[in-house]
This record gives sequence, structure tokens and C-alpha cells, in this order.
Amino acid sequence: MNTRLERELVACASPLEAHGQEWMRQYIFGPDFVGFDGHFPNRPVLPALVQLMAGSHCAVEACGEDTAPIGVTRAKFLRPVQPGQPITVRVRLTSKESAWLAFVTIDVLGEAVSTFQLSLTR
Repeated sequence: MNTRLERELVACASPLEAHGQEWMRQYIFGPDFVGFDGHFPNRPVLPALVQLMAGSHCAVEACGEDTAPIGVTRAKFLRPVQPGQPITVRVRLTSKESAWLAFVTIDVLGEAVSTFQLSLTR
């Protein structure tokens, strides 16, 4: 993790947990989280980029190998996330030839806020 954003993202994360074929982790981004800077003044909303980073962070760790994200598809951002709302990232992995495919769902208190698919190298 090189950037301040990456370091703070990791600091806001709980340990990754395995539940059958699904991996999950919770994040709580407080009002001082750098990702809220400028997004948006007086009405902070968790940027889509941070949600993609959280999903990638979980997927890379769940693979248990030296992996890296190489693409994202089918991204849908369904509702805003405000500071202090706990988000749960759920990842299901599928092995596909020389890559992993991660199906990611992010929710707040059981309500989906975003979904997307990540391709990762192997």
C-alpha cells in the first residue's frame, strides 16, 4: 500500500473472514477518512473508486496468491454511503483459466449499495 488513501482504507478494515464460498470484511470510514475529501463539500459521499478499492483489497487477499486486479465490469452503484456507515464487502471467487473472477457486493446493514465484477491475474 503506497498512497495515503490505500493506507487509510486498510486501517478502516476488519479482518477478512471466510464463510463457505464467500469472503467478507467490514469497513467503517469515519468523517475524517481521506476518501471523503472534496467528495462532496458539506455532503460527503463515499466515492465509487473507494468502493472498487475495498472490493479489490478483499479479492486479492482472498485469492491467497500474488494477484492484481486487471479489470472491472458490470459495476452498479445503487445508493450513496455516508461517513460512519459500516459497509460489508462480500466476495465470491471463480477460477477462470489464467485469471480469477471476483463477484463483489457491498452493502450497508443488508442493503446493497454496489455490485461489480473484478478480473484478477494469477
